[in-house]
Amino acid sequence: ILDFGAKPDGKTLNTKAIQSAVDQAAKDGGGRVIIPKGQFLSGSIILKSNVELHLQKKAILLGSTNHEDYVKLNRWKALVMADEVENIAITGKGTLDGQGAELALQMDSLFYAGEIDSSKYVFPEMRPLADIRPQVIEFVRCKHAKVTGVTVKNSASWVQSYDMCDDLLIDHIRVESDAYWNNDGMDIIDCTNARITN
Repeated sequence: ILDFGAKPDGKTLNTKAIQSAVDQAAKDGGGRVIIPKGQFLSGSIILKSNVELHLQKKAILLGSTNHEDYVKLNRWKALVMADEVENIAITGKGTLDGQGAELALQMDSLFYAGEIDSSKYVFPEMRPLADIRPQVIEFVRCKHAKVTGVTVKNSASWVQSYDMCDDLLIDHIRVESDAYWNNDGMDIIDCTNARITN
């Protein structure tokens, strides 16, 4: 991702640079997109068929704390997303950190300023509904998908969800899941041939 202009300073928004690397790998027929050591701030990254997102040791993909930096493909928003693609992966020894507490508090401040519709909030708890808070990972209707080795933490919503996927492998990951409200560690929804180990 450095070749596409990404900056490992934890402050520069790298969404376009990382997405450009993913798009180029897909255009070339597939490949590995490497996130090296450093802190890379980003909004939603959309994985494409035959692309592996690989986080090297001490690499941190930091979720933006601005909810406008996230998109919704089909279901909910997320930091790393995929919808109706195949042969995808998130691998390595690095970390995906959603910065969920900061992101949720930013959304709360917008709610109190009248910039987020009150119908998107739960009363009387005064908390934003799960579907408007970004997850860290969301795969929907994907085939031959895997997530291995990484640490996934600090989501503003559910941490990771896999919906209607086929041939899913989740292996040797760590989940740290207490940043905000209803931080489900892992949701496997209507999947087939799903294997979760270690």
